[in-house]
Amino acid sequence: HGSRWLSHEVCEAEWQAMNSYPGLPKNCEQCVYQPRAAARMVERFTTEHSSILLQHFNVSWCESMCPDCAYTTRLTSSMAPDTLHFDEYDCKWSEPRIQITAIAYPNANWLPAFGGHTEFGAGSCTTSQGYGQPNAAILLRVAPMPERTVVFHGRLMHRATRPHITTTSQTGSGTRERATPQALRYRNATVLQLDCWAKKAPPTAPPRDPKPRRRCPRVQ
Repeated sequence: HGSRWLSHEVCEAEWQAMNSYPGLPKNCEQCVYQPRAAARMVERFTTEHSSILLQHFNVSWCESMCPDCAYTTRLTSSMAPDTLHFDEYDCKWSEPRIQITAIAYPNANWLPAFGGHTEFGAGSCTTSQGYGQPNAAILLRVAPMPERTVVFHGRLMHRATRPHITTTSQTGSGTRERATPQALRYRNATVLQLDCWAKKAPPTAPPRDPKPRRRCPRVQ
């Protein structure tokens, strides 16, 4: 689905090194949007994708899950690989509150051969399968194409993959290898992590962790 909700917003914060879990090496850089910019992005996203949210998630109103839950990540082939993870804070939370992650890819002129896919693995935060295990079965791979937005339940296991330095293609004389253009060696993803409800006024939502676990990318 489209990603017009990204239009006209620029992340003005400094890029910070991030990792999937504490103690692991840097696997991307993250820029967090200012609160007003984040609020505008959430409003545009829910307006643009209102029918999708209602049809597939049965929700009609969303807000940012935390102060730093609207951000852009960038990664290169030289950074450490991401680890399968989920974005849900607490797996015990249930309806009417649903945590949803939306990812768009502000990558100009991107091709699937450049890599950088978002991968979804077997298992979720309701199971132990796949959590933190890079060898878990990959069920779906989504290329980070321009104008693409991916929306999914935050309990799904997922990770970002690194872009390729070179790409290969088949020619009449065999396989040909080419260097990926320098300008396309950063794989970018803009992420919204949302708390959503069926109605605009959430009744009695459970208290959220004031210091949520920070992962990068949390969608990829």
